[in-house]
Parts: sequence; C-alpha cells; structure tokens
Amino acid sequence: MNQESKISGFQFKNPILTKLNYNINPVGLKKIGNIQTNIRVDNSLKEKKEAIVALNLKMGNEDTAFALEIEMQSKFKWNKSFNANQIDNLLNQNAPALLLSYMRPLVSETTGYGFNSVMLPFIDFSNNSTNHE
Repeated sequence: MNQESKISGFQFKNPILTKLNYNINPVGLKKIGNIQTNIRVDNSLKEKKEAIVALNLKMGNEDTAFALEIEMQSKFKWNKSFNANQIDNLLNQNAPALLLSYMRPLVSETTGYGFNSVMLPFIDFSNNSTNHE
C-alpha cells in the first residue's frame, strides 16, 4: 500500500553534540550503572514558535566500570496548528526521544572500546521521570 506522507508541522534542525565525557574506572569494575536524564527546554523563543531542547544523559560513577555524560540539543519549530498543551508534550516528550535516538549510536560506539557496547534503551519521557534503570 503506497501512501503519500504528510510532513508534520513540528520540525527540528540537526541536533548538536554539546558534551561528551567518558572516563573508564581503572579498577576494572563490571557494573554499568543507572541511566539518569535531564531535559532542558528554552522557551524564550516560544512567541516565534521555536524552542531549544537539550537532553543530558549520565551513566555510571566511581563505583561502576565507567562514567559517561553526553548532551545534545536541537532547535524545534512548529506551526500555528498546535495548542499550548500539544507543544508542551512535543517539547518534553517527543523532542527528548528524538535526541536520545541521536545519542544512541554515539554511546554504543564510545562504550564499545574495552566493554560490550551499551545499547541505550527506549525511555518513556511521558511521566517526566529523570532516573531510568
């Protein structure tokens, strides 16, 4: 079945990697650690129907095999067909999920040197929880 795709009124610019820190614990521990996320939404451009969303992800600490911190951000734009509640959901749920998909191969590649590659799981951002196991 061939359908014509309708382009969404919610769009983004190419995400930017703003932070990547990776430290291996020299003791040789095997535990990976929990995943913690933090979402920042800069609404200063909301009148222009734009916002910058940043997703920060941290894994591990001094008691785990490694510590990793990565952050990506992107500018999101939308048209007038969305109401305020829809925009809040898109910026706080869909936007971080999209940024996570760009982080996934970077984390896998980075952690693959010396360890089994870490594959970031899907994360449910709908409940605004910031710690994920």
